[in-house]
Amino acid sequence: IEPPKFHRDMRLICDVFRISERTRYALRRFDAARLEDFSLMTDEDFADMVVAQACIDKPLPPLQQRKLSILLSWVRSLPMPAAVGEAETKDKTDGFELKELKLENDGIFKASYKARQKKGDNMYIPSDWEKRFYEDLPRLRRELQQMGGKRPVSNWATEFLSLRWLFCG
Repeated sequence: IEPPKFHRDMRLICDVFRISERTRYALRRFDAARLEDFSLMTDEDFADMVVAQACIDKPLPPLQQRKLSILLSWVRSLPMPAAVGEAETKDKTDGFELKELKLENDGIFKASYKARQKKGDNMYIPSDWEKRFYEDLPRLRRELQQMGGKRPVSNWATEFLSLRWLFCG
């Protein structure tokens, strides 16, 4: 089974940040094909994704991990739209609108519905995210450069992944 395809928003940020096809595939496998889903990824999910890729012998290179880390912190920093929490009424929930409900002769209810996308379907991503992304891009690139320039005494992720044979083999 093929993971879901990337939504336009994730394709855009991955293209701009030069995220590799292997890393994109890993994101899709971990249900981060939309920017909103990516924003909900926890640190534990991120670590699980890195370990899972290492276990299948397709590890994510350190630069790709840093790029994703920068993008993840950026998307988490976006302010939540004001419309979140405001419930819509009139029998409209989760993008479905009940049109008709009738009882058939066999005693079974038959319903017809219309699926629709609500305005502002991205509940956790502001509508001007793309403008903000391009405005923040120079800062994000500086952060990536600074993150790569730091030489920590110990990189716990690399040390952990070097022991992957314990978990994967």
